[in-house]
Amino acid sequence: MSGELARSVLYLPASNARAIEKARNLDCDVAVLDLEDAVAPEAKIEARVAAVAAVKAGGFRPRLGVRINALDTDWGEDDLDALAQAGAGLIVAPKVETVETVYALSARAPDAALWAMIETPRGLIALSEIAAAGGGLQGLMLGVNDL
Repeated sequence: MSGELARSVLYLPASNARAIEKARNLDCDVAVLDLEDAVAPEAKIEARVAAVAAVKAGGFRPRLGVRINALDTDWGEDDLDALAQAGAGLIVAPKVETVETVYALSARAPDAALWAMIETPRGLIALSEIAAAGGGLQGLMLGVNDL
């Protein structure tokens, strides 16, 4: 699905094993296992382990992505490293505000496509620069609830 438009994207908490299994056969273009907003702080590490296991196991009918925690949180760096090592094909990055964030994500997960979520006024101001970043950036999403 690389380069194709995604008409439907469904987010599921990576902390919910039943949701991960259900995601394997969903009738959507992209299923995103969420490590960020849908996961309580005390479940973040377990959710990362489950997402990595799901990426490694494969078998998803829709394209599979994983939304990491922002790099400036306690979990973001480890999320990115674990998913890059697992061979994740799509990483969704929340709260992207600068082109430097896109460069850092692309450099650390060079084999993954990247979708950048624009969720703050600072991200909106830098939108044209972020959109032109290149690297692994394949998509932009507006986080309208956060804006």
